[in-house]
Amino acid sequence: MLRGTSTAQTGTEVIFGSQVSPNPGGGTVQFRDGDTDLGTPVPVDADGKANITHTFDSAGTHDITAVYSGTLGRTGSTSETVTVTVTDDGGGTDEPVSTGSAGNAFGS
Repeated sequence: MLRGTSTAQTGTEVIFGSQVSPNPGGGTVQFRDGDTDLGTPVPVDADGKANITHTFDSAGTHDITAVYSGTLGRTGSTSETVTVTVTDDGGGTDEPVSTGSAGNAFGS
């Protein structure tokens, strides 16, 4: 499952999280904005979760996915897309935006 906000402002941090189910016991998640990687792959923790904090630099529509690498005995997979509409910040705060559940599952 990929969790994240559906709206954001440029220059403001947002948090995206994933839940690989069933818990794979390893692997990484690469968060992506379309074809662009958001940072480096994030290790899946002992609870099957991976999170990333990201700041959008440009306004517009951004299609975010989480790509699970797979691990021994588990195949990789890609989440469904969460579309984020980003607007210009207008001088807002730098507090991270809390995540919501997008409700789409992925895993092996």
